[in-house]
Amino acid sequence: MDYAQAVLELAHAAGSHPSGWVIWDEGLVAGKQGKHLAISAPGARLTNLQASDLIAVKPAVLLEALTANHGRTHVDSEILGQARLAPDAPVPGPEAFLAAELLAEDWPALLVLLQPVPLHQILASPRARQFADRRVTVSESYGLGRAMPLVPYADPGIALAKEMRSRISLWRDRYKAVPRIVLLQNQGVIVLGDTVAEIVETTEKLMKAADVFIGASALGGPQFLSIDNLDRALVFQQALSPVAPADRADDADE
Repeated sequence: MDYAQAVLELAHAAGSHPSGWVIWDEGLVAGKQGKHLAISAPGARLTNLQASDLIAVKPAVLLEALTANHGRTHVDSEILGQARLAPDAPVPGPEAFLAAELLAEDWPALLVLLQPVPLHQILASPRARQFADRRVTVSESYGLGRAMPLVPYADPGIALAKEMRSRISLWRDRYKAVPRIVLLQNQGVIVLGDTVAEIVETTEKLMKAADVFIGASALGGPQFLSIDNLDRALVFQQALSPVAPADRADDADE
């Protein structure tokens, strides 16, 4: 299926969100385009992204590079150039390796890479792991799941994509689900989904959680919920609804 139009809609939604998710030329959007990927060009502004700003990329070229034992910057650039469907198209940025890995066959169809200030404050702090693994409110577990994968800092490109692959593999083994949020320490967040509305909703819930976490940290906290707290809340939620919000994505992806 071709999601190129949805990629543009996602870019416009993220770039113009009133919470200021994107500043100037920050951010990246990508989506499945038949057997290829459509990825926003480096420096393109999401707020007014046009179809001409999308680069058609062959993901197989990028995924093959992740199995090789190299990661030097000039090698990254060479492979990124080879991955273009049209030789005269702009060379995609190093984030294309992340998109190729995350938009695989059994993953969601769309993604956005963002660098919102509140989230960056957490991901650039010693509390990043707590934010990824713990929950402050019950609503966070419903909207964001029990935990989010956190990828330690690595150089953008092949090195970061390899680190992300390793961390997400461990996370999936533990939680038996495909993550819809991937936190990149000191670099931002990737949010995935099959529709623009789904990604916007997930991101809004994530940013609310970030604001609560920052405020609680400033007041001497956070006071985290225990595993038992979350288990009982999930039972209660399931009693009210046949399928709890946090489990809809998990059940569909298992």
